[in-house]
Amino acid sequence: MPINFAQYGSTDKALADLAVQRFRPDFIVIDTWFKSTAGAKVSDQAEMTAALDRLTVFQKTLEKVTEFKDSLPLVTVLILAHTDKKGIDLFGSIAQFANCDVLYMLHREEHALEVTLSCEGARDIEEPADVIIGLEKVFIETANGPEENLAVVKELTIFDKPFSEIVKDHTLAKEVLAARGGAGFDQWYEETKSRRGGKLSTAIFTKIVKDLVKAQLVRHADIPNVWVDASGRERKSKGLYQVVSEGAERASA
Repeated sequence: MPINFAQYGSTDKALADLAVQRFRPDFIVIDTWFKSTAGAKVSDQAEMTAALDRLTVFQKTLEKVTEFKDSLPLVTVLILAHTDKKGIDLFGSIAQFANCDVLYMLHREEHALEVTLSCEGARDIEEPADVIIGLEKVFIETANGPEENLAVVKELTIFDKPFSEIVKDHTLAKEVLAARGGAGFDQWYEETKSRRGGKLSTAIFTKIVKDLVKAQLVRHADIPNVWVDASGRERKSKGLYQVVSEGAERASA
């Protein structure tokens, strides 16, 4: 059902259509927020605040519909929004993200068959652990014939692993970095993966790196880094990771 939260009357029409169908949704997906606010300036705080107000009124109006026995007490809204071209920063006015109860970032390395959902912020609850989702290439029938697509095949949180394995992974990553005296993300990942027998996803390693930085066991400097991979090819990356020495830890304590 198309709804434009940037236009007056759009939600009223949607509510009227739902009433005719005698349908009250419990879960609504807005895909995407940019398309559902066509005509508004995504970076304009006032326009985004107005669009979010219309969405909130739409949600609360549906929650007042209690004539259907199977309906849940509350209506949940999932909004899909884009990041910038680098995939690092959220795209648009901060108003649209400040209004979320829970904000997740989906991260996927190019061509990887795993994605990581990381909680970037949560209101009134403790931030949940990252979720790793496994993907599989499948063919689906379309109007243009069979097309390859990605389907979810498994779900696994990092903390489903035994605690001893989690500690082991973090210790190994730190030892690899210490032995080199510093490395970029790709070099650090490839060497850690090799030491781990070739079995280490980028999603899990990204979580390991975040944990080490958050614990102030590793620091990150946003400077260019040049290194040579196993095939002898020179590679460049932006950012250098280094192990924080015990002396530095004590000095900062």
